[in-house]
Amino acid sequence: ADGYDVGLGKKAQIEGDVDATNDVSLEPEAQIKSSADGKNFVLRRKSQIEGDVDASGNVTVKQKSQIKGSVDGTDIILEKKAQVANSIDAAGNVSVGKEAQAKGDVDAVGNVSLGKEAQIKGAVTAGGNVSLGENAQIEGDVDAGGNVSIAEGAEIKGSITAGGSVSRA
Repeated sequence: ADGYDVGLGKKAQIEGDVDATNDVSLEPEAQIKSSADGKNFVLRRKSQIEGDVDASGNVTVKQKSQIKGSVDGTDIILEKKAQVANSIDAAGNVSVGKEAQAKGDVDAVGNVSLGKEAQIKGAVTAGGNVSLGENAQIEGDVDAGGNVSIAEGAEIKGSITAGGSVSRA
């Protein structure tokens, strides 16, 4: 499917584990009902992986898609209203888009950014900066190697440790 090692068409399902040497692409409303390993992952609108995702590359979870397990990869991107139900471990950056949600600890070598009304229910550790958009929320401690910026209406329900500055809009 378009150069991907594993490509699931619209509304397709796989009941078992997926172990791909290359990329994994899920079209709208496709499902993997177990865990998945591969290089780069793209979950398109309303698609779902019910287990853990272990990526040697990037993971993009598009609008209203979800991963019910943990995610391990390089850059992790949750777009509008996407969800990860467990921890995120990124060798790069983590972006939690507008109204997206991560329900576990987030650990990133790089930066962690939350869009408008995004939410992380867990501790956040970043080697770089942590930024919260308008009305975003982190329910846990924040430990940033760089700066922490908190937009209007955003909230951190925990302690803040920063190697740089902490600023509130």
